[in-house]
Amino acid sequence: MEMKASRSRLLHSRPTWGLAALALVSFFAPACQTMSHAFGERGDFISAQELAQTQGPEMSFLPAPLRPTLRDFARMPALSNVVGLIRAADWSSAAMRLTAEKTTYRTSSHVEALHAWVLLQINERETALKMATFVVDYHEPKSPAAYVLAVDSRERGDFAAALPLYQIALKSHPRDSGLLREMAHCAFSSGQEAESIVLLDRLMVVDPLSSEDLTLRARALVTLRRYEAALLIYGRLQKDSPGDVALLLEAGQCAFAGNQYDKAISLCNEVTQLDPQNAEAHFVLGMASASFLDPAGAEAAFSRALELKPDYLKAGHALAVLLSNQGMIDEAYAALNQLSRQPLSSVDLEKVQGWLNELED
Repeated sequence: MEMKASRSRLLHSRPTWGLAALALVSFFAPACQTMSHAFGERGDFISAQELAQTQGPEMSFLPAPLRPTLRDFARMPALSNVVGLIRAADWSSAAMRLTAEKTTYRTSSHVEALHAWVLLQINERETALKMATFVVDYHEPKSPAAYVLAVDSRERGDFAAALPLYQIALKSHPRDSGLLREMAHCAFSSGQEAESIVLLDRLMVVDPLSSEDLTLRARALVTLRRYEAALLIYGRLQKDSPGDVALLLEAGQCAFAGNQYDKAISLCNEVTQLDPQNAEAHFVLGMASASFLDPAGAEAAFSRALELKPDYLKAGHALAVLLSNQGMIDEAYAALNQLSRQPLSSVDLEKVQGWLNELED
């Protein structure tokens, strides 16, 4: 009785609050009924708190910009089933279910973008792009559909077009590690190495860099001619993956580019011990040896590279230059003649003929 009296006093003394409370009850009651119907197939009621949890860890397999919101689940009863189909990679069934549900229930930018993304998985690209473009042009938020368009551009190799679309998606998810990682790789592939490093810096704040991320960072630093910084990263990667031939060769190439010839020779020798048939390692070893004023070592390395790969244009040219610089013109001429007899393209054959003409001059 005392509680009822207190409620009565509150409603009479604060009429505005009372009306607001009644309005909230009126507003949420249908929503609760909808939620109960939406998940009634399971025979129980999923609370907003439980749904929020589903939207987090249980939805982590979806890219962040495409994850449906709580309101989307409330509006479209079968959306939870669609998400299950996507999790199982049953793309065709998910697409058909979304198409059917959209004729009955109101959708959002997230659901439209999710539908477009699913259509991309089953190669219905034209329909998917029309759907995503319409959302970007006429709806808010734009980030889900912009993400779909970014993914499509990236997969087609149009990295320059993908990056600004990723930027739109990033505005809504500025700390999402998956998005930052995709953007960093996209920036590097589009020739924006400095931007790639900035994005990796942002990624590092929210998620430790993987070996793939570190390799990307090292390559970006090499492209920017920051060889010392790149070598530090290569050194760290080598500790985590000792004996990785590809990694050792990249580090050797970086050391050579940074004029650290002794280090390049050491790294390339390690590669040739692990993989004696690696023609590229022998070539880089030859270049570093020549720069380190070891012409005999350079000649041996170039010759070995050509044994392994007789049409190796760079090695043949490097050997000819090395020999001619020592006054061994006949030997240089013989090396280029041998190269010209390989099954080269017309463009490469023209290059070799040009080098032969230079020797004759």
